[in-house]
Amino acid sequence: MQSEALAISAVIGFTFFQPHITSSLYQSIDFSSQSLPHVLHFFGLGSILSIVFAYVVATYPVRLSSLHEALEQDIWLWVSDRDDSLTEVKQVIEDETRDLWDEAARLNPELDLAVISGASAEDVRLTVTDHLRIKNRTYVYGTSGAEAYAPDQERGSTPMVSHRLSLLGMEVLEIIKRCIVTTYLKFDLEKEPHIKSDYMISLPMRNTALHLRQQLKEELRKITKPIAPVLKIAYSSAAVDIALTDKGEAIQDLVRRIARKRRTSMSEVYNHTVVVGDSDNDVVMLNWVARRGGKALWVGHMPLPKNLDKRVLIASRPGPAGQRDALRIYVNWRRQQQSSTSHSTPQPLKVAA
Repeated sequence: MQSEALAISAVIGFTFFQPHITSSLYQSIDFSSQSLPHVLHFFGLGSILSIVFAYVVATYPVRLSSLHEALEQDIWLWVSDRDDSLTEVKQVIEDETRDLWDEAARLNPELDLAVISGASAEDVRLTVTDHLRIKNRTYVYGTSGAEAYAPDQERGSTPMVSHRLSLLGMEVLEIIKRCIVTTYLKFDLEKEPHIKSDYMISLPMRNTALHLRQQLKEELRKITKPIAPVLKIAYSSAAVDIALTDKGEAIQDLVRRIARKRRTSMSEVYNHTVVVGDSDNDVVMLNWVARRGGKALWVGHMPLPKNLDKRVLIASRPGPAGQRDALRIYVNWRRQQQSSTSHSTPQPLKVAA
């Protein structure tokens, strides 16, 4: 069915784009040997546009159908990255997204929420959990899981998870500064590398070009591996970060806690978990859940990371909008379930006075 839709869309796309390309072609062509590259260029451009059009049209309903199938069921745990997944980068959660999170929690009183972010736990609280109307339902894992707090923990209390860099972090930071001080302009760093909340070394980048983030990650790996092979390096839409843990370990810790709370197995929790992410540092978390029967949703831009598991679902739209689409599917399903249950429940008979 998908291949048939793709073929039909290709014909539509070719029909739509090719006349415009062909018109430009005949206006510019003089059929001399020098024009051959232009002929190939124009026909090639028309074909590329047709293929892109075909892919978007043909896969959109398939992706939407897959989301419905995955999300229209009982969910115990909904987990999200923050930047470009739940909120815009370093911004407060939008009202529409907040309302959907609140509604999902209201409709399912046993649903646990969590944010696993490269930002500090305090930043997550200031931009997300402080704005939710339903309180004490959201776990916060900051700095890629190096610090974590339970929903009912007070500010300033000892985190339930703590992986501080301490002296190792200072040593690695100084080595990084010496090794890449001459490449600041090359990578367009926003400011010099620094330790974030004693849990993470962060290299904020003004330029979010994917190839620059990938290149900086690889250079940092070469620098740190000989002295601290335990360090985890990954990038988000705003920075390249180094920590003692990653989001894959964070999701394992969280699921273990939810399993203990529900008195069930971790595999059962994974089967009822949704996790959402958009960047390189989310891939390990998405893959871990997808490979264990959970629902992992990619809301990042194309192209997809090469190491992203094929079982990870692709959102209908990138960014927080894609997560809102997913939340609406789940919220609408919960409403329908509640409505059908209330209509099928026999009304108690009135006792005559």
